Parts: sequence; C-alpha cells; structure tokens
Amino acid sequence: MGSVVRSILIPTFATPDPFLHEIMAALTSAPRTKDPAANLFVESLLNAACAQILCKYAAVRYELSGPPRLTDDQLRAAIDYIQDHIRESLDLGSNSRAASLSEFHFARLFKAATGDTPFQFVTRTRMERAKQLLRKTRLPIFEIAERVGFQKPSHFSARFRAVSGCGPVAYRQSAVG
Repeated sequence: MGSVVRSILIPTFATPDPFLHEIMAALTSAPRTKDPAANLFVESLLNAACAQILCKYAAVRYELSGPPRLTDDQLRAAIDYIQDHIRESLDLGSNSRAASLSEFHFARLFKAATGDTPFQFVTRTRMERAKQLLRKTRLPIFEIAERVGFQKPSHFSARFRAVSGCGPVAYRQSAVG
C-alpha cells in the first residue's frame, strides 16, 4: 500500500506569467504540419507549459493510505496462536513470530487492532477461559489455573480477583447457584 499523490490547482487571478505567455506565443506560431520534428517541438512546448503550471500553480499533497495495521491474516494468526497455546507461557516474542513481525511492531499494531496490549489480551483470554471452566466443569481450581497458563494457583486466584472482582471459588458459586 503506497501513498496517493494528488495535485490541487491553486487559483490565481490577474497574475501575469511571462514564461507561460512565451510558451503560448511559440505554440500559436508553431507550424501546423504532419512533420514529426514539428510535432515534437509542439509536444515539448506543451510539456513545458504543463510543467510550469504544475510547478507554479499546483500544490502536491501525499496522502497516506492510512496508518500501518495488522492484516486480517496476521491478527487471526496471533489470536489463534494465543488460544492454541493458552496453557503455555506466552511471551511477546512468540506472539510476534506467529504474526511474522518484530516484537515492537507487533505490540504497537496489536494494540491498535484490538485495543489491548498483547499482555492484556492474553490475560483477558485466560480469564474468559477460566470463567468458562469454572461455570461448566467441576475441575479443581489448581487444575483450571494450570489449563489457563498459571503455574501457581495463588497467582491465578489473585489475577482472577483483580480482573473479575471476586475469587474463582466465589465466581463458581455465583455462576452455578
């Protein structure tokens, strides 16, 4: 995706342009023949007139097609990687490799695409999966913690409480009851 170049003519009123005047005089006096050399001369004058008009009376703007962003395939690859490896220690490097980007660009573009940093997205995904397991299974808390990527149940419980406002046991009781 490159940039778009747009020329906008700037209106000028009653401003003489001696160079354009001379080009027009030469064009009106140029021989009108079928001679290729004469046609080349007329073409050159026309090109000079166009160049003068563009240089003197046009503002050129380069419009970018938009800020850089993750392609749909890159975003899907990153999200799929996170969901498929939720039990593992997910670091920025592994997520960025899934999207085929450097860590810096991936983190910036992922945040722009999702509204979350990769860390926030992973945490939210883990907590959503944990809530689902708490609602639908009778697995012990330590096993749920392990299934969503936490080595220590205490760390899982603290993160769950910070995100959900209650601990995993209280969440399970409210969801089941």
